[in-house]
Amino acid sequence: PEPTAETLAAGVLLFDEQDRVLLVDPTYKPGWEFPGGVVERGEAPARAGMREVAEETGIRLREVPRLLVVDWERPVPPGYGGLRLLFDGGRLPSDDAAQVMLPGTELRGWRFATEQEAAGMLPPIRYERLRWALRARERGKALYLEAGVPLG
Repeated sequence: PEPTAETLAAGVLLFDEQDRVLLVDPTYKPGWEFPGGVVERGEAPARAGMREVAEETGIRLREVPRLLVVDWERPVPPGYGGLRLLFDGGRLPSDDAAQVMLPGTELRGWRFATEQEAAGMLPPIRYERLRWALRARERGKALYLEAGVPLG
């Protein structure tokens, strides 16, 4: 269903053995994205990310992913904004990475990308979120962002 108010969304960063991040190409909006989606009522955000990863890629995560970034996205019509969470799904074994599949009609493609490649694939706000999530992953410390800018 189309959102009618601010939403809470959970994305999961998955990496291959070269530390490239998995991006997906949705059919319903422009630009590439991270596997993930809107958190349903009563659902824990990390579990929502795990559910979305399984639905979108066929990958079933065995462990609850670690939080990397909380980003408040301002409402920009026609969107409503809200909180966007990114979690670290870890490095996929090469066998799992080779088995990524797109079971639904929501996605037209997927690929692993370097941070530099992602800069040209993601819309600017999503790239900033990725950039800071990668720094949080390196530091082992979650970050709070507002519109892609770290605070605190």
